[in-house]
Amino acid sequence: MAEPGDMLGRLRALVDAHSPRRVLVVVPDAVSARWVESLLADAGPVVGARVLDIEALLHEGARALAGEPVAPVRLLAAVREALVDDPDDRYAAIAEHPSYAREVLRCFVELERAGLAEQRDAPAVEGARDRAMLAAFARFRLRLADAPERWWSGSAPAVVRAGGREVPALARRAAAVALGFLPATTARWTAELLDELGVTRWSPALAQPAPTAQRRQALSLQLSCAGPEVEMAAVARLLRRPEATRPDRAAAVLAPGEAVPRFVARLGHRDVPVRAWVEHRARDTAAAGALRALLRVLAGQAGGEAARREDLQTLLFGPALSPWSALSAGEGLDYPRAPRPGDLRRAWAGQRWSSAALPVLARRLRATAEAGSEALRERGERFADAELSEPQRRHDEAHRLLAAAVERLAGLAVDAPGPAVGELLEDWQLLARAAIH
Repeated sequence: MAEPGDMLGRLRALVDAHSPRRVLVVVPDAVSARWVESLLADAGPVVGARVLDIEALLHEGARALAGEPVAPVRLLAAVREALVDDPDDRYAAIAEHPSYAREVLRCFVELERAGLAEQRDAPAVEGARDRAMLAAFARFRLRLADAPERWWSGSAPAVVRAGGREVPALARRAAAVALGFLPATTARWTAELLDELGVTRWSPALAQPAPTAQRRQALSLQLSCAGPEVEMAAVARLLRRPEATRPDRAAAVLAPGEAVPRFVARLGHRDVPVRAWVEHRARDTAAAGALRALLRVLAGQAGGEAARREDLQTLLFGPALSPWSALSAGEGLDYPRAPRPGDLRRAWAGQRWSSAALPVLARRLRATAEAGSEALRERGERFADAELSEPQRRHDEAHRLLAAAVERLAGLAVDAPGPAVGELLEDWQLLARAAIH
């Protein structure tokens, strides 16, 4: 068996041989992925290697091939119903516990991946408790049968195996290897999946820490801060140090995919040139999601249906649009000083509804703002304390700004949709924000 250091050398040689083309490295879990990335980065810059744990590979591939999965809330609801419907009431005392439902869901995921959906009467299942759990698993699958086009964690391996090399992580790769999959502990479905996808399994020695791991130098920067802006500022200061600005040296910043546009914009403001790449299809970008949400809102209003809360939240607070600056000018407000961004989010969180007609919601927000303003005037007449009333004033102005945004959306359903939609997207800076993707 090769030593971990030799295995790392083999992996580096493979990456260098195909660089800058993609080399996919599959590992069993997220902790192993971070460990392998750290070992590779410790030896110097790496171009072309992408390390994914098996769950990340499954979810990325299934989402690219079959769209969005079944909502987690719906999965947990199906688990609860499957447990409550037990004929002997075995799970009556624990069916309402969320932590138990999540554990049962993990069990159902493994049963689905192991192909035991139709084997609940198999001779190997002898215990009454095991047979009851398999019966609950069968009831769970029946409740998911009304949405066969949606996938969930248990069916992700089947979706990826059916798609094969069309998975984005595999379609453009020059080589693919799997590390750390011990024969004694690797599930059969995992081994079959890796073989069908053409991923070569190497010796599992790299899964064990190297003997010299304790002598490795610490990471040059570890950030733990209250907000992403502080983190981005610290990264910018690190990259602008004299020893980091030499022309023969490059730096790589690892950030969550959804945070890359923000990193690019903030580092660019600090004169740090950035080349960014996020592996997303155009339909999966925030701009495309905002357009889909806007079309759903307009279609619902035209058909007399209520707008969904998550669609409005995507339009008002998502990363693709920035409506507040344009709206605050029309309302005579001094955003972001008053109201502040946090005031808007608190006002939105205080709305207790899942769907609502836009005109009704706008009137409700205006009424809340006017009621608060009246109370503010009464307080001012009694106490004459402007500082005491400042939080209330920002609260009312946040409701006014939210009402203006909802009224703007409600007006699109009445006006000619084409020009009005284009004007709204321009005012809310869709193209300006999408340009940094």
